[in-house]
Amino acid sequence: MLKSFISPPVEAPGATPAPVVGERMRQLVKSVLDVVPLSDALDVFSERVQGENDASAMLDVAALRGERAKRVVEFRSGVSNSTEEAGERLSKTAETVRNWVEQGRLVAYRAVGDRGKIRLPVWQFDEAGNVRSWVAPLIEAFGGNGWDLVDFVTTPREPLGGAPYLHGLLRGRDSDIEEVIAAARRANPD
Repeated sequence: MLKSFISPPVEAPGATPAPVVGERMRQLVKSVLDVVPLSDALDVFSERVQGENDASAMLDVAALRGERAKRVVEFRSGVSNSTEEAGERLSKTAETVRNWVEQGRLVAYRAVGDRGKIRLPVWQFDEAGNVRSWVAPLIEAFGGNGWDLVDFVTTPREPLGGAPYLHGLLRGRDSDIEEVIAAARRANPD
């Protein structure tokens, strides 16, 4: 059923085929995602552009893969707050929270499906509602891309017996925190 959404139109004999990629692909992606799950759409779109040599279409597929991966990263990270909820937790305004994100004092990422909204993982706050002491040094060491940072700390690590770096951070031992921050410096994508 989904393949029929993206099949190219039948052309008259001898006519130049209509491009299947580019702007048409972007419009199809937007319309199809309202009807089918992202993973199904990605599989079909990937298959469709494999034979095409269009860099724009390949970037579109890569962007879809990134969007699908974000859901996995968000799931691994756990509960997150909006800027308003984080503000309540910190006894600050939502504007202050946004400023702290810009200043590298809080981990945040753009919400999946609504890029205008910011989400803040709750693991960066302690039980008293304060920002954990290792958050700013971690952001400074790794860089400010929230999605990449959340992925970095929540990815299971074989040398840690399948535990993510986040477990060491939440344990709160200085040696664990120093180890994670050193790894963040080495992994810094900037």
